[in-house]
Amino acid sequence: QRLLALNELGQDYLKAGLLDRAEDAFVQLLEDRNHRFDALRALLRIYQMEREWLKAVDCARRLESEAGESHYVSIAHYYCELGSDALNRGALAEAQQAIDEALAANRKSIRALVLAGDIAAKRGDHDQALRQWRRVESASVEHVPLIAAQVADTLAAQGKEGDALDWLERMLLEAPSIDLLDIAARRITEWRGAAAAEALIARETQRLPSLLGFERLLEARLAVTQQAGRQDDELQLLSSLLRNHTQKLARYRCAKCGFRAREYHWNCPGCTRWDTYPPRRLEELDLA
Repeated sequence: QRLLALNELGQDYLKAGLLDRAEDAFVQLLEDRNHRFDALRALLRIYQMEREWLKAVDCARRLESEAGESHYVSIAHYYCELGSDALNRGALAEAQQAIDEALAANRKSIRALVLAGDIAAKRGDHDQALRQWRRVESASVEHVPLIAAQVADTLAAQGKEGDALDWLERMLLEAPSIDLLDIAARRITEWRGAAAAEALIARETQRLPSLLGFERLLEARLAVTQQAGRQDDELQLLSSLLRNHTQKLARYRCAKCGFRAREYHWNCPGCTRWDTYPPRRLEELDLA
């Protein structure tokens, strides 16, 4: 009876957001075989909410070894969180160790591959960075937009703007997306001019018609018009009206709970699951 009451109390604390009290209750329940697994699952949820990533790893591994559950995807992300935090602090050796652990847990972790490239780039090893980012292309071509800017900018820094543009255009053919189109258009504008970017967007929008693509095309034509010293009020109005309409279409959507977000998330803010956001905007998902 006492243990049942303690479990209910812990759940109430958890629902109320009193995480410290909930943790204390569930830690006490770990010693009881009838409540141990539920307590570990609750603690895993708490540690994830509190960003206590090493404690989350420990709980997940206990559930794997004792309850036969699979948590390798989550474990990889916990280490990626540690690696990302270390990278932001400039602790590159610590970041690399965390990413090595992430890849040991899940060798197919896209996020770990992205971060491995980021760490190499921060070290100044651009060839290694490109190798790691290109592994993302091999593992999951739909995730290329997550590394496209880094790849293009690194190639350009090596004096290979032509190679960068060729790669971006090839990726647009293999895995077209509005995010990738945005990245390619920005680089082409910078390196080849607004007219060249408009031509790319026009070609891609004709090949794969969408409102988001048409919005980009109008913006590109406005840029060319303004660059030529002309003003097109009607085009400006149409672009503004379309932008207001496409804001909702430009969101990402969780494949599990349907939660919509303006930014891409590795962990869904709605259902707290990992890897549930396809790297595609809402309109692209609905057109697929």
